[in-house]
Amino acid sequence: MNIEVGSYVLKSDGLSMWIEQKYIGKSKDGKEKESVKRVTGYLPTFQMLLQNFVQHKVRDSEAVNVQEILNDLAAVEKELHVLAEGIGKELDKKVKNEMHWNIRGRIQHSQTEEKSHAGYIQNAFRS
Repeated sequence: MNIEVGSYVLKSDGLSMWIEQKYIGKSKDGKEKESVKRVTGYLPTFQMLLQNFVQHKVRDSEAVNVQEILNDLAAVEKELHVLAEGIGKELDKKVKNEMHWNIRGRIQHSQTEEKSHAGYIQNAFRS
């Protein structure tokens, strides 16, 4: 899986999922370049992944008072909603596309079966 949502990228392999964030950094020679950093651990479920996302964002907070942490939490909540919505839209597209191809495959298979049945019936009456 490789789903881009804004500056975030949801990735997966056969065992786990993680979220990376794209950012503009500087190369050794001082030129700007796009880089990525992993912002979650490697987790087996979406629920754990999104919980871990919030935990990492809160732990990275540099808040020095209650109001600042509340502001950070509000920002994390917005990011989480955007991330969840983007992931949902991409997954919906993939599911819709798979369903389309599955239905098309069934229709083609059904038409092939009808033709073979029709041929069998025609041959039976010729004998």
